Amino acid sequence: MHNSVRALPRFVGAGCQRALNKITERAGHCKRFSSMVSQPVKIEAVAERTCQYGQGVKWHELQRHVLYMDSKAGYIHRWNAETNESDKHMFHDHTTMFLPVDKDKYMVSIGPRLCKFEWMGRRITPLVTVDDTKRIRLSDGSCDALGRVWFGTSHVAYAAADAPTKGALLCLEPDGALRKHADGVNVSGRVAWSLDRKTMFYVDPVARQIAAYDFDIDLGKICHRRVLVDLAGKNSLSRWGYPTDIAVDSDCNLWVTCCMTGRIVKFDPSTGTELNSVSIPSLRPTSLCFGGDHMDEIFVTTSRLGASDKELEQFPLSGSLFRVTGHGARGLLENRAPSF
Repeated sequence: MHNSVRALPRFVGAGCQRALNKITERAGHCKRFSSMVSQPVKIEAVAERTCQYGQGVKWHELQRHVLYMDSKAGYIHRWNAETNESDKHMFHDHTTMFLPVDKDKYMVSIGPRLCKFEWMGRRITPLVTVDDTKRIRLSDGSCDALGRVWFGTSHVAYAAADAPTKGALLCLEPDGALRKHADGVNVSGRVAWSLDRKTMFYVDPVARQIAAYDFDIDLGKICHRRVLVDLAGKNSLSRWGYPTDIAVDSDCNLWVTCCMTGRIVKFDPSTGTELNSVSIPSLRPTSLCFGGDHMDEIFVTTSRLGASDKELEQFPLSGSLFRVTGHGARGLLENRAPSF
């Protein structure tokens, strides 16, 4: 399927092209794989109706677990890919970020704070308070190859036309320092990087854009923000909906959850072209990640929050965690957060 969307002509320098020319090299601390031979797409619900609003799905390769959150209810879920068993923990506050550190340790956002969390002992250790006004929420986060944790913030009323404050893009340095890198962000989903680590990608579901910055891995700085794909064109809501999360595959294509369309979509970031899509048995896909032993599976969270009875009748598995195979792509292992 080759459908073009409105995209600005300037891309990310030659970053992705250089990466594609070096397809046999490793990118940072991530494993890279070649594309697979096409096979029928298979979609299965591996954890049914576990969330009001699933978010922040991640593959924990040390444990072979899939981690994801119900951000509205404050639960962290773990699904074991070997045993098909699930467990969860409740934090009693808005939770949007859950990053593996090692086998049993994690970084988690609890309300306005970033904390360390040990699953076995259920021990929480606060690291930093991002905002104490109760007007700011944290978004999902990602760790770069040098141990910086990047995440966004949003005003609690970000969807309102008269929201008094927009969010920001922040970074927690390995030394514990918290730095702001960009203002005027509505809501940022999880950020991701190009294979050569010279471009940072993110999605803004309110503006309905896929955007990018030039990224300096050594200095930990971003600059030259631009819109790669603008999904807010005329009559485009039913087709592309709201982009809520992003992942990069080993061919440097962008996979995006398009909420309110029931699709995850693969885009060519250099042209803004839709290359492929997979329909999910829920109108509201919310986050995605690559995982599995060969990084050839895509895990997708979904939402049932705000769904009408008619919608739930049509999509009864909304709120489930899905696994997609046979889609013809392989992903990259994400960097684990440092032990602060």
